[in-house]
Amino acid sequence: MGEVIRHEIAAQALSFEPDGSPAARFTRAVALYWMFVGPNSNAAPNEVATGNRAAYARIMQLGEATVVRLAARYDELMEAGLAYFTAANPAKELKQALNRSIGEVTLLTCSLIARYVLCSNATETKRRQRLSAMGFDATGAIWTFGADQWVSTILGVIVLSAAMMAIMPGTLPLSADHILRISVMFGLSIGFAVIGGVWVAQRFLERQHGETSVHPPIAELTLAALIVAGLSAGLRIATRLVPALIQGSSSALPDAVSQFLERWPGIIIPFTCTVSLGMLCAYPGTRPWSQLRVAAVGALANGLAFIATAPLIGWLLSDEVLAQYYKPQAHARVLIVIYTGLIGAAIGAMVLWQFKRSERARLADAVHAAEAARAGVPGLAALKPPEGLDPAAPSRTGLAAQAYGGYSYEKVRDLVGTYVCFRPAFTAPDVISSYLIDLHWDKETSCLTFDEQDREDVAHTQRGRVYMPEGRPFMSFVTVEGGGIRLVTVSLPSKGESARGLIMTLSNPSGMQFTPASAPIVLRRVTERKAPLGFIRADAPEYESYRQELAAVVPAFGLFAGTPRPARLSLVR
Repeated sequence: MGEVIRHEIAAQALSFEPDGSPAARFTRAVALYWMFVGPNSNAAPNEVATGNRAAYARIMQLGEATVVRLAARYDELMEAGLAYFTAANPAKELKQALNRSIGEVTLLTCSLIARYVLCSNATETKRRQRLSAMGFDATGAIWTFGADQWVSTILGVIVLSAAMMAIMPGTLPLSADHILRISVMFGLSIGFAVIGGVWVAQRFLERQHGETSVHPPIAELTLAALIVAGLSAGLRIATRLVPALIQGSSSALPDAVSQFLERWPGIIIPFTCTVSLGMLCAYPGTRPWSQLRVAAVGALANGLAFIATAPLIGWLLSDEVLAQYYKPQAHARVLIVIYTGLIGAAIGAMVLWQFKRSERARLADAVHAAEAARAGVPGLAALKPPEGLDPAAPSRTGLAAQAYGGYSYEKVRDLVGTYVCFRPAFTAPDVISSYLIDLHWDKETSCLTFDEQDREDVAHTQRGRVYMPEGRPFMSFVTVEGGGIRLVTVSLPSKGESARGLIMTLSNPSGMQFTPASAPIVLRRVTERKAPLGFIRADAPEYESYRQELAAVVPAFGLFAGTPRPARLSLVR
């Protein structure tokens, strides 16, 4: 792989340093391609797929569209790399094209690797072991819609259906044990439907990752719905059969089957619910909408699906069965439509709310893993949530803990926003490093937090918490990770003014050894005019403006204490 980059591109395009530079990210993308996909195209030995060549061949066959698309993206990557690394002064457009190609090749290659791991290893533990053996971090980006969400949905359906049977107009008064039996049976049936629909949706999303054409999983959802209907039928028969067998009834089975045949249209609801929830989770559930909006769409769509099914159920049920639950003067079939629609809306809202929450958690893990992956080679751990010097819980919402300075949200709300941050680059004194810092209030930790964005050296992106001592016009941005601490202390910006101060961190100019480093730093609030980002050199329009602001930091907003002068030696005559 190294020879490919040296011969086809240039020596400067090859870098194995995890510094987030264009060369490092380009090298990693090419390495990923040749690690997994390249051997398939030229029949070379594939060390990654040695453990399961049959699974590798199957993935390459089933993912032929992705492989073809990836080959085209790889050619574009090499063209973009040649244009960028051979240019004396690469233009911004060349860099954007290179970054886009790197991202596409990395994403498509990793999607094929993920499918291979899923196909080769039946259990989650084995999949994680295989990923670790291949050099990937195997800790994040898993689905979190599990047993807790399913159980809470079942309990919610049981409570809701019991309440509707007990208080809704037009229904006959039923005994508590009768209501409980029907509610539990209905709740378990819906639980089957949730499992089937969500499971198909998750498999569908995993399988379609990286593909351009997406077809609804109608066949899989229909099969899952039929299984759910069969389980619901068995449950309905069992709830009548088991008590009768316990009592020693000789006609237990015929009676249970006879009653089921009278009320079998009830299994249409879990059948419909499986298909409806599967489609909703696969499409609206993955849209970049808020959790509330997704839940509202789920409630509306699932309610309409239940309403469309309800007339068929009412038509199939006999008048004798309806008379056991509805008053004679009530319009039973109309009430079935209304009540079924209401409970369908409630189920859709509950499931989509929880699915969107799990999807957001999964995407957050995937983003953290992707940030770490972009910073270097496979195997780097995903970014972890910022550690606190004092992780104690806040005393109350809207008030930071005393360890952070005890400040309130109302006191610091004017500081919230996006700032362009610039300081001298440690490795090149005539270059200014410029990037964004987003300052926001974190409700969970109840304090100000910051996130760095759009850093040229993405491997060193920081995020952490803000400490603000009472009575002092300064604030400190602190990152704590794995025992390492980076500190930025700047002044509290007055209206229209920048925040100025010093940064104290570690630098590795040689790429091998770290050394403490400090420099002046300035945070300027972002206005409508877009500030230049990246490594700003002397020929850039904003260079002199940045340089002057940095020069004004010392001594008003920071102080560098130099080495004491040597003592004067008295002359001995």
